Amino acid sequence: MTKKTSLLKNNKGFKNLFIAQGVSILGDWFNTVALMGLVYTQTNDSFAVGLILIANALPGLILSPFLGTIVDRKSKKSILIASDVTRGILSIALIIFSEDFWMVFLIKMLFSISSSIFAPAKSSLLRSVVKESELVNANSSLASLWGLMAIVGASIGGVVSEYFGHSLSFLINSLSFFISAVFIFKIREKVEVKRIAQKSKHIFEEISDGFVEVRNNKMLTKLIIIGISWGVIGGGYLVLLPVYAHKVWNFGDQGLGIMYAIQGLGVLLGGMILPYITKGKEEKMKKIFQHSYFFQGLFFILFSLSENIYLGCLCLLIMRVFSGFIMPLDSTLLQLNCSSENLGKVVSFHTAVFGFTMQVSMFSYGLLLRTVSPQILGSISGGICILICLLYYIKEEFYEN
Repeated sequence: MTKKTSLLKNNKGFKNLFIAQGVSILGDWFNTVALMGLVYTQTNDSFAVGLILIANALPGLILSPFLGTIVDRKSKKSILIASDVTRGILSIALIIFSEDFWMVFLIKMLFSISSSIFAPAKSSLLRSVVKESELVNANSSLASLWGLMAIVGASIGGVVSEYFGHSLSFLINSLSFFISAVFIFKIREKVEVKRIAQKSKHIFEEISDGFVEVRNNKMLTKLIIIGISWGVIGGGYLVLLPVYAHKVWNFGDQGLGIMYAIQGLGVLLGGMILPYITKGKEEKMKKIFQHSYFFQGLFFILFSLSENIYLGCLCLLIMRVFSGFIMPLDSTLLQLNCSSENLGKVVSFHTAVFGFTMQVSMFSYGLLLRTVSPQILGSISGGICILICLLYYIKEEFYEN
């Protein structure tokens, strides 16, 4: 029996969180394929796709310091349930207003607020549900789950969106959030005594505590800086995928679904492999994190220059295997190096700076794609990824010597 299987079998809290995430992520992929396809076919403009992606990031960026403080003060379980129910209702609203671009834009902004509080609450709850020694296995399991649901959700989602319409995909996404809330309700949350003391502090004092911890902790600072660089690259990546599917390779919604499924397979494989090569050692986690960032950039360049969808998907698969290392390592290293009383704020801040650079990147790529080829923009993005990794490596070697 593997450590992942044992964790799911013996830890009911993690099992319920795992199932809740699986159902929710599955619905998200139905929604993503449908929404990106809907906007692109209605407007035939990559800039409009960029605007929708910005709507999904901007409110969370602005409110993240306050949302992180709420997470550290309140019940994580209650926050997760409220977030799921809210997003379930908003998914139904997408069905009603799907023909109105600016209403879709507004709904995605509300989605952003709800999702922005979900991420730090989930990370904080996970830390209380599993032991510290189990964090890398738990995060790897969730990354693999994301990959598996991406394969299923994106593949089926592309077909459903293409042949049965976008509304059915939005309905499936809505139901997934309500089912997720039921499983989260089953989790027994540990009551933290520190939360009572935190309530006596002013909210701005608590926000300051989070910033101070990031400033004084080198590992947290590195994770946030790397998050900024991936925000620049990842924003372009998200805009480029529908452009390659619809314009470069002419495969439409089904092609986009295939690409999402391929990237999901890569993350699934990466998450499955990771625990066996880290062996729970933090120093190994740091080295693998660094090397993975380099190869992720390299295969992003090769993906961007691919002449057909088959070669492109192969490069995308390998690229996302390394992403499957990076995603759980980012979460695990943050959880291991941050105090429990500031974890919500730090995760929220990490998400905020990542979201800020990503939304600027999406906006910029949306504009640039009107005059610059996607091949050139993709190659530049991969080059930035490699450059950041090399600078990080040179800096580490300098300080060690």
